[in-house]
Amino acid sequence: MPKRKCIFNDRQKKLYKCFVDDRDVSEANCIICDCYVSVANKGSYDLKAHLDTTKHKSRIASSAVSSSVILDNFVINKNTHDILKVSAVEGTLAFHTVVHHHSYRSMDCTPVILRSITTFSEIVIECLKSIPFTSIATDASNHGNTKMFPILIQYYDYLNGGINVKLIDIKNTKNETSDTVCELLLESRNKNNIKSKCIAFVGDNTNTNFGGINRISGQNIFTKLKSSVNKNLLGVGCPAHILHNAIHHGVDQFD
Repeated sequence: MPKRKCIFNDRQKKLYKCFVDDRDVSEANCIICDCYVSVANKGSYDLKAHLDTTKHKSRIASSAVSSSVILDNFVINKNTHDILKVSAVEGTLAFHTVVHHHSYRSMDCTPVILRSITTFSEIVIECLKSIPFTSIATDASNHGNTKMFPILIQYYDYLNGGINVKLIDIKNTKNETSDTVCELLLESRNKNNIKSKCIAFVGDNTNTNFGGINRISGQNIFTKLKSSVNKNLLGVGCPAHILHNAIHHGVDQFD
């Protein structure tokens, strides 16, 4: 009497995430090696045996290396010439304050003066000339009873490190209503000549930004920007929250 064949069942699919259904119920397809593995004879032991093969281990190692290389293309080098120049300026200002015994309170107005002198970096303006699309982002930061809104632009420049994030303005407001924040974003966008390039708004999923997680149209920044900037404007959640959720759900898969 012939032996009954083992099949690739649901329990094995949960235990071995790198295997998926294949051409036959007694076979599994390894998505890492792109090959067929028969489970007809020993079931789960056949899958374990494949995981221990040199081919599978080398494929995993090469995938990890290539993934890290691809990821590195999107990470800005912190030791570039421009970054070092900015760090030198910041360090010099701090040293100047200490050496000459300036009051730290007097330094509160320094950022305002510097913004008036250098309204927007010429380097950024030059970069944006060749950039077709940008996104704009902001989030409230409470400093005592003052609400501060840094305004950032994000864009992709393959010649200069991939994804770039630039601070174009920082303002304080008396409140953080959708009307106030939207007005700030529109003002910064128009002042820095990125009106026609803005295709996305980035923020966390608060009611003020998106009307909640379901992004219901109404009295929120996203809706107002769509009506003022671009009806096809994209809404992008906070990258930190997205990364946190991705890691959270990824780790859950190991349970």
